[in-house]
Amino acid sequence: PARAATYYQRAAAQSRSAFDLAGCIDRAKRALVLGPTEDHKLCAAELLADAHGWRFEWAAAMPYIETILVLTEPGCTAFCTALAYKVTAALLLMRPAELMEGIATAQALEPAAEGDIPMALQAIATAVVALCLMAQRDAAAALLAKIDALAGDRKETDPLVRGQWHLAHIYPHVWGGQDPWAVFEHARAARAAFLEVGEIRSAMYARSYEALARARLGDPEQAERDLAEMPR
Repeated sequence: PARAATYYQRAAAQSRSAFDLAGCIDRAKRALVLGPTEDHKLCAAELLADAHGWRFEWAAAMPYIETILVLTEPGCTAFCTALAYKVTAALLLMRPAELMEGIATAQALEPAAEGDIPMALQAIATAVVALCLMAQRDAAAALLAKIDALAGDRKETDPLVRGQWHLAHIYPHVWGGQDPWAVFEHARAARAAFLEVGEIRSAMYARSYEALARARLGDPEQAERDLAEMPR
């Protein structure tokens, strides 16, 4: 079973890399059934949470998200990724208790190691979105200050940190204000940073905000072209 589970995990990861999310889910579920260890279950849960998240199937993703949060060290990249998913899922599914729990975890979050900083920034930024939507501007500003402190000078040398920092500073303008030019500048800078290291999906995500800003700045035709070029 362990060998078969590992095979299905690799196949699922390859499917995810090719953006074949249905194939990823099918193979990761097989890996989850066959995997005899916690490491197998964690790997399968990560693949399933990610694939369901990209398909906006948040109710299906939530059990896998909780599995990751239980099995990983707080502050590590896997934990931070799952926390970002939890806040997103709870917000979209309108589950206030889980949302507040996720926000509180983000407020206390510290990266476990320097390499975990990019995903810690993403998790905290997801809580910023939720707080902006709840009109909790002071709390959102406090989390942005935490993001600034964690990013520090690293954003000058680490493209992933820089990309996540720029994304975080998009959200207050989109959800808490009306400054499309700031959204455009941060989104363009985030996309460029992610492309430096081949982080295509994050670059696609940043481009969606570029398109939103273009539309608000009076160029809906270019916004439509930007969106049309993104993979479906």
